[in-house]
Amino acid sequence: MTGPIVQPQEASRTRYVVWLRNAASLHAEIRATADDLASRLDGVVVHNYSGVLPGFAIEIPPAQLAALQADERVRQVWADQPVHAASGGGLARIFRRAPCSPSVPITGGNGVNLYALDTGVANLPKVFGTRLQAGYSAIGGATDDQDGHGTEVAALAAGTPVGVATQVRIVPVKVQQGQFNGKVTDLLDGVRWAAGHAQSTAAPSIALIALVTTAYPPLDSAVQTAIRQGLTFVVAAGNSNRDASGVSPAHVPEAITVGASMPYNCQQDQLWANGAQGSNYGPVLDLFAPGKDVDTYDRTGSPQSISGTSPATALVAGVAALFLGQHPGSGPAQVAQGLQGAAGRGQIYNLPSGSPDYVAWA
Repeated sequence: MTGPIVQPQEASRTRYVVWLRNAASLHAEIRATADDLASRLDGVVVHNYSGVLPGFAIEIPPAQLAALQADERVRQVWADQPVHAASGGGLARIFRRAPCSPSVPITGGNGVNLYALDTGVANLPKVFGTRLQAGYSAIGGATDDQDGHGTEVAALAAGTPVGVATQVRIVPVKVQQGQFNGKVTDLLDGVRWAAGHAQSTAAPSIALIALVTTAYPPLDSAVQTAIRQGLTFVVAAGNSNRDASGVSPAHVPEAITVGASMPYNCQQDQLWANGAQGSNYGPVLDLFAPGKDVDTYDRTGSPQSISGTSPATALVAGVAALFLGQHPGSGPAQVAQGLQGAAGRGQIYNLPSGSPDYVAWA
């Protein structure tokens, strides 16, 4: 697959997302506007977000920002900002009605595509078999995983034997090199590509984003557009131990937003916490899933244990894939309703006010 338009930014330039006034702009029109502004402002075009957002990413000298904002074609300009991973016996808990009840695993997800927007996914035949597909890199180069986070969450969603939906096709969408050095402009491009690819294949599809950033309207709008096009998004709430209303894309109402839990006793779970870190919460969440010491595989194929809302989100993405495999004509809203309908109730001890009383169950 083709990579982004240009290589990473030069030190003399700063990256911005430009949101155009003409919401009906086509790809060629967006590119023409971007090229014109780049030419006049000593800039370089990085991404074209046609399909999910009428805009683009551009790198310009900071001194040219006022001119960019003043252009009559521009609705709004947003500075790039960091994106990071939401990571700090999960699988068995997904198949249990309570922490100590029997586990009854199932498998499924045949015919479903799972887009893992992350650090890439390692080609591990013992974990993914032949189900790892050609994908896309928003940062250029291959879609292999040099960090590990993308492989870890993909394995939880769809790997063998630690994953939930072990028959889905895994499509890597590499949006950052490491779990703590991503850019929201690249994540936006990954959303654009996943939405377009899902439409072109017409397969039932899930997008997994175990990454978070502070509230960023262009990203939220792109995710909402992709959801309206039929792509179900399962996203992390984040690990800041606070209300997730200020987190993107967690606060997108149409996305399935996941918090992390851990055992409290044999009847109940509690919110996951580890020192200063802890699962985000609040009314923007849809449900919780296991997030403490969840067994998975790293990029070398070695066993690994991870915690946080990243593994919780990956497990729920797997449950969503199971649901889509059984109900392939379902839209994102129906998937969310199906997951909540199957979830456990009354199982979170000391649940923060306004948070959803649902624990994911397959």
